Amino acid sequence: MASNLDSMQHFLKILPNVARDGALAAPNATLRCALFAGANATNRRGLRRETLVSLSNFRLIYTGLRLDQGDLDCWLAVLQAAHESPADLQGRFCVSGQRLLRLMGLKNTGPNQDLLDGRLSKLKSGAIDLKGERYSYEGSLIDEVFRDSVTHHVIIKLNPRMAILFGAESGWTKLSLDIRARLGRNALAKWLYAYLASHRVPTPIRVSLLKELSSSEYAELWRFRQHLRKALDALNLATGWELDIDRGSDCLVGRPIRATMPKGHTAE
Repeated sequence: MASNLDSMQHFLKILPNVARDGALAAPNATLRCALFAGANATNRRGLRRETLVSLSNFRLIYTGLRLDQGDLDCWLAVLQAAHESPADLQGRFCVSGQRLLRLMGLKNTGPNQDLLDGRLSKLKSGAIDLKGERYSYEGSLIDEVFRDSVTHHVIIKLNPRMAILFGAESGWTKLSLDIRARLGRNALAKWLYAYLASHRVPTPIRVSLLKELSSSEYAELWRFRQHLRKALDALNLATGWELDIDRGSDCLVGRPIRATMPKGHTAE
């Protein structure tokens, strides 16, 4: 049986290292679903083995506090940090809180350090059960977190079996740090960017389905549609895309300009 270190090294070989391209990598199975909501999840109830809406070929069941786009930024930063720091025999690696915040597009301040701690805790405590056609992964997005309150360094352990999320059944996508930073706190715009970027050629999609996939906080479809229009304005400005809602079909249509995407993703 392979050692923990060998397993971790195998994971890092599969996990794309893309920060030098101004981007971070995420498995498509986590971008085409309601796992990281396109809305503020702070005041939402926790979930217990709830099946989340997904358009990937993975069935997703989640238990824990609801995750949002800020949590996705944190997880992307952790995945990149795993590449930048050598793992020990247990597969753990050390990274500074300052580095994680920088990868998240945040300044190194006391409040942001507290925010980082909270997001790491959410990622550690939540449990995902992703079932593909052949493989499945059940576990946390982060296995273990150890903090030094003086140096603000963090020791993190990831489960190397998560490598299957980046494999052929799902694929992975580069997300531009610059574009996500331009979108700021517009959670729906950030969710839309990640969802659309995970497709080579995005196809029209119903507004009602986008509402479910993004885990909108609006119960009424007309209110979500209003919110969506504002998110599209922000996304078009940040990316140069030309996205709109077709009044006849009530579908998201338009032209994501592929040149604005970082090269190298394996989305279909």
